[in-house]
Amino acid sequence: MVRCRRNKDESRRVVMLDKDSIRDFILKTIEKKSRLPANENIDQFNYIDSGHIDSIGLIKFVLDLENEFGIDIAPEDMESEEFRTIGGLAALIEKHLRKRF
Repeated sequence: MVRCRRNKDESRRVVMLDKDSIRDFILKTIEKKSRLPANENIDQFNYIDSGHIDSIGLIKFVLDLENEFGIDIAPEDMESEEFRTIGGLAALIEKHLRKRF
């Protein structure tokens, strides 16, 4: 997948992204706050119900995702089951990116 990403100087550059790249960013962002379990199917891991991200952390997390991928995550996206798991969130972001390109 191709998308534009803003550089620090506000210029744009084209970036290749796939679901694995999106997933890696999600994992790194969550692991900044709390270590993820090693023995879980990480794509099915519910990072919200497990307490890895609290309500205030969720706001920052969503802003990080929006800034990284240049998308807007709507409140209804955040209420979906898809949003609650790592694999589902990666798929949701990928859908948003496809709409743009």
